[in-house]
Amino acid sequence: MIAPVNGTADVLMPGFTMRPSSVPAAQTNLPRWTAPSMQTKTPGCTYLVYCADSVAVSWISSETCLSGEEIQVFEECAEQLNVVMLGDLDGARAGTRIVLCGPEKFVAVGASVARSYGALDVELVPLVLDVTEYGVVDETARDRRVYCGGCRSVSNAHTAVGDLVLCSGCGARVIVHYHYSRDMAAFLAQPLGRARPTGFNGFSAGKEGRA
Repeated sequence: MIAPVNGTADVLMPGFTMRPSSVPAAQTNLPRWTAPSMQTKTPGCTYLVYCADSVAVSWISSETCLSGEEIQVFEECAEQLNVVMLGDLDGARAGTRIVLCGPEKFVAVGASVARSYGALDVELVPLVLDVTEYGVVDETARDRRVYCGGCRSVSNAHTAVGDLVLCSGCGARVIVHYHYSRDMAAFLAQPLGRARPTGFNGFSAGKEGRA
């Protein structure tokens, strides 16, 4: 089960630090999303459709081949999504496709939950609606999950990569880093002016920041 959110992290200083020019965005593991599109269904496949909100429902109903009766809405509630997806996937057969539509945070959480229950990347259909430019790393401000490297709690924050935010777990000032974990659907936030804990590898044990 994906780590629950502890609270909301307030942005203290936008653009506090920048990704070094020696580390090109293309060489990081920050997510890159393709433009959302789904005009045809694969014959023989069953589609499970999860939407973040009414905006996602409206978009997917008008812009894709999916019908209204296939759509489930979760208002970005990770806990509810986790329970429902477990039930759906428990009886799913080969050929099932998992469609996730909404902001990046919702899609990333849904993909993480699905993979934790055994779904493969090829079975996921991510339809991200809040990216400013597709096919490249988008570091601009939007709703993100932020993982504090100090207290290891997860916060919600409307932040850009490089912003200084206040951790909702321990109250530390943390920098939203350019390291990302698909398992946690979160960006690493490194405590300002604090050494990394012994054995710290970016995320909690066994959860390396891989793309």
